[in-house]
Amino acid sequence: SLAIPIILGTLLKNRGYDVDLARNGVNAVAKMSERPADIAVLDAASLHTSGKQIISSLKKKFPKLHVILIVDDSYDKSKLSSEADIVLSHPFTLHKLMNRINVILADSESASIVDAGSIKFDPDMQIVFAHGNSFALTPRVSALLEMLIRNQGEIVPREDLYREVWKTDNVDDMRTLDVHIRWLREAIEEDPKHPKLLQTIRGKGYRLLLPDQVQQV
Repeated sequence: SLAIPIILGTLLKNRGYDVDLARNGVNAVAKMSERPADIAVLDAASLHTSGKQIISSLKKKFPKLHVILIVDDSYDKSKLSSEADIVLSHPFTLHKLMNRINVILADSESASIVDAGSIKFDPDMQIVFAHGNSFALTPRVSALLEMLIRNQGEIVPREDLYREVWKTDNVDDMRTLDVHIRWLREAIEEDPKHPKLLQTIRGKGYRLLLPDQVQQV
């Protein structure tokens, strides 16, 4: 759950986040007292404040709360609250904010997070974390990754992947599988054009390796 300024709230709601909107610090404390949040996003720039007092109040009331502080690029960073977990300066993209939110969520205790070496995967949110970034996956790409993680280090036949993910026994044309494999590589590989983690085993299928396994192959 996120406690967040109104301007950003609608955008994040549209992307599937559980969002509570707060007009100011007092309102945020009141809302979180009734419905706890995992992260507070404080747009200090729009409130024309350093955010120090608000963050101090939030942390005092909710010690485990993570706070993302948003400030103007011209603001003196030495005056910022040291209690903020992450500081973003305007201008920034929504994708950058989502990355920071997802990294915090991935580091928090979660039964749904699957830790596969350099890859962290949340099948519930259909998000994968790799190389310091987060990527929202389509349902089928998410299902592909989940199956490959379950069979980590083993060759998974193309036909088996297609049958399970597409729920069909018709495996005559699997070109769409190649497209989804490419999308998955774009999310988890440092260099998708030269994949190391998700390998193609010609004539057989695909194999997902961890970094230490890559070195042994």
